[in-house]
Amino acid sequence: VKTLELDSNKICSIDFSPVGPFLLSAGDGEIELSDISEVVQTSAVEEATTGGELGVPLPSSLSLTQRNLLSNLMSMTTMSMSTSPSQTSTATKATATATSTATTTTTIKPRVLQKHTDHVRTIVHSPCGNFAYSGAKDNTLVKFDLRTGYVVGERTDVHTEGVYRIAVAASGAFLVTCDPYGDNRVMMWHAKTLAPMQTLEGHERTVGSVAVSPDSTTIVSG
Repeated sequence: VKTLELDSNKICSIDFSPVGPFLLSAGDGEIELSDISEVVQTSAVEEATTGGELGVPLPSSLSLTQRNLLSNLMSMTTMSMSTSPSQTSTATKATATATSTATTTTTIKPRVLQKHTDHVRTIVHSPCGNFAYSGAKDNTLVKFDLRTGYVVGERTDVHTEGVYRIAVAASGAFLVTCDPYGDNRVMMWHAKTLAPMQTLEGHERTVGSVAVSPDSTTIVSG
């Protein structure tokens, strides 16, 4: 377990890059882009290379994230197969103890992206990992180019009370937003230009969450 100390006083949203060890975090009017490659490598590379406690080598073609995930899954499977119900509790306690003992804290100096004038409520990566979309209490939707840190798109007066949820289609073609405190609409935006595409209505009350199916053909909200 690794504890990362960032500059933000409050974190309302966090998102892992789909293409590398980069972390986006948002809260008090600022967005922070952190490179956590050093943390990931020091905590996972040895276990990922050897296949964890099993000592089974994993394919070299796997990425570090995939190797780490597969190693953890293999370890969990072995534990469930080799431990009886009466031993499960003991094994869990032992794992928890070992985890807490190994906890370390690492201070990260992030790159700060600024644009919003009020608390940032949500932040997500684009599927390609080059862009980020953020929504805030100031009722703005902003698109950042993470390669330069520049704002490359912005919409104001998106909802009633603010932009609290964003979901990006896996195709990268569009994104959807909602406001759980202000209105009962789901707004659909063009991912490249942030031009409005469609207003989806049907809820009697405010919309607290929104998601896009993996094939980008269906939007669900609630």
